[in-house]
Amino acid sequence: MKDKGCMKQFSAVIFDMDGVISDTQKLHSSVESDILKEYDVHMSPEEITEKYAGVKIFDLFSELLGHTNADIPTLVEKKRAHMLSLAQESVDPIEGSQEFIRSLRNQEYKLAVASASHLPYIFAVLESLDVKD
Repeated sequence: MKDKGCMKQFSAVIFDMDGVISDTQKLHSSVESDILKEYDVHMSPEEITEKYAGVKIFDLFSELLGHTNADIPTLVEKKRAHMLSLAQESVDPIEGSQEFIRSLRNQEYKLAVASASHLPYIFAVLESLDVKD
């Protein structure tokens, strides 16, 4: 079989969402910082990103608030609701991601998103970036 170029060997592309398609880390860490302040845990969004980017929110809250009377599942839902609201307002794309997705779509590649984020949030981000289809 002749080499037809790297992309021609594939018929589908799977994207991660946060940090690949959408520039949302700053939103995540800002919301987390605000919630933590309610329990007198003061970490800047930058500190949270540095130490906890990619960590499940339940694990982050458990580690930082486990010594308190915080209801971790309720805080997880609070964060999800806030993130959903922010995603419905506006999300910044990673530079070039929308164009790349549209280019692949025009070439009839099958496209998908794999994410550990909450499904309604995923749909809101993709809708906000106009790449849901």
